[in-house]
Amino acid sequence: MKSCGCDFCNDLRNIEPASYIDGGDEEFKKWINKAREEKKFILDLGDKFAIVDKCPKCGYEFTEEDYDSYYI
Repeated sequence: MKSCGCDFCNDLRNIEPASYIDGGDEEFKKWINKAREEKKFILDLGDKFAIVDKCPKCGYEFTEEDYDSYYI
């Protein structure tokens, strides 16, 4: 990813592109595939995942270019 945002949102243990996430039941797979199509970033909440448009810590707004900068 290009250098932007803060240490929190640049750490893949916290926020990552939907293309990096796999597994789960059929409902989860449908949800994550839709997020992939829309090039969304996912916040890992431990036992849950949430789509985020911006970092909850620094407010950096994720772009399609950010998403594309990850190797899939």
